[in-house]
This record gives sequence, C-alpha cells and structure tokens, in this order.
Amino acid sequence: MEQVPRHQLRHKEQGGLKIEDIAYSNPYDYTQLHRHDYYEVLLIRQGGGRQVIDFEETDLQSLSAYMVFPGQVHLLQRAPDAKGSVVQFTQEVLLESLPLYNIESIIAQPVVFEELHTVLHLLQQALDLQDPVSQQVARHYLHILLWKMIQAQPLNTTPTKTPALLKQFLSLLEQHIAQSKAVKQYAEWLAVSPRKLNEVCKNHWGKTGLQVIHEHLLLEIKRLLMTQSLSHKEIAYLLEFDSPAAFSGFVKRKTNRTPTELQVQLEQIYK
Repeated sequence: MEQVPRHQLRHKEQGGLKIEDIAYSNPYDYTQLHRHDYYEVLLIRQGGGRQVIDFEETDLQSLSAYMVFPGQVHLLQRAPDAKGSVVQFTQEVLLESLPLYNIESIIAQPVVFEELHTVLHLLQQALDLQDPVSQQVARHYLHILLWKMIQAQPLNTTPTKTPALLKQFLSLLEQHIAQSKAVKQYAEWLAVSPRKLNEVCKNHWGKTGLQVIHEHLLLEIKRLLMTQSLSHKEIAYLLEFDSPAAFSGFVKRKTNRTPTELQVQLEQIYK
C-alpha cells in the first residue's frame, strides 16, 4: 500500500543539518503532499504563497518563521518572488531536549527577524568550514536559533514548557499509534502508571491520556485519507482497527462525518 511520501534528509553523513535557499532544487515535489523524517525551519524574508501543515493553512508572510515537525503532512506553494531560507535537521543533531512543540508560526518585527537571520548566517558559516569543531559550533548556533524562535513567541500564546514525559509520549504516539491505542500500554513504555500519565496530561493539556491518543489517531487518519491510493478499508487495516466498520464508527464519533465526507472536506484544504 502506497502512503504519503516520507522524505529523508539527504547527506546525513554530513551531520544531519543543512541550510538551503527557499528556491533550492528540491529532490522531491514539495508542492504535493509529503512528510519528512526531519525538522524544517522556514525563515521567510519576502512572503508570497501559502503552505499547509497538518491541515492548517497559512499564508507565507514577509518576516515570518515556521516550524515543520517530523511526520507532519506538508505542502508548500510559494510565489516566484518569495525569498527566504530553509534549515533542515534531524533529531540526532540536537544537543539537549528543547521545547520545540512550543514553537508556532512567527510574524516577527524587523529587528527580531534580523536577529534570527544573523544567527542563521553564523550557522551557515560554521557549516561551510566542515571540520569537526565547526560542526559542533553549528549545532550550538542551531540551538540558539531555536531558542530565539521560542523567545519570539507572543507571551499570551507560548505555553508552559512541555514536560519531558509528555514529549516522550508524543514521540511514542508518532511511532506506535497503529499498534496501540491504550493508555496502559503507553504508560508501560514510559515506565509510569496510567494514573500518572493521565494526571500529567490533564495538568498540562486539560485532556486525559485517552483523549490525546484519540486526537493523534484522528490526525493520522486525516493524513492517510489524503493519499488517494489508500481505500478506507486499507487505512482501517493499516491502523489496526478491528474492522472497517470500527474505523468508520471512530471517524463518525470524532468528526460527525463519514470517512468519505471527511476526505472531501480535507481535499478542499489542499486544492
């Protein structure tokens, strides 16, 4: 069964970190639905066009920054005159745990954007030197860039730092949502009790562990519905539902739409 194309970062042997001009010759068709196995930061100096990340559409505005996470369904349609840079990096490049899920799109003041761009320039200079010490320096500049993006978030929209337990929970969901949909199993993998996992989810997100699992499962269903080559029966099998009827029932309960109706709605977003 063919799924949404999942692209890997090229030249991982060079450190899993690179910078490209937004107009670079992409090895795949970024204007079609795709996923990455790496993080991507877009710094847009001159806007134009739009992008869709997991079914949320945004215009590419001037002096803006965006974050795309591994596994997200992404589509980018930039205008010919759009200008900016793309930073791509793998999880292995990170030197410490960062609250990356706190980063949303940023519409920056000119002085803030220039700060981000200055760090980006220093990062590029370090990468260009290619020696082991400079590669470590580049990693530190990447962290500075990411912290600057976190700092640039509006104070009233930046959530509190995501606990390490929940970051691990999100990572496990991305890897195992098809195999397990039970709070008990994720709690076991995290070496905590189901009660503890529910408590931390409630305190940070205001949701139970099961609600978080169901939200992620619905997101994965939406991602797969956007692959025309997969039938609803195949998606039900891929996500290990007991039956196609159970799959349809889950979608209906969560969206008040049948899988077909939900697919039509999603297709409108990506036109």
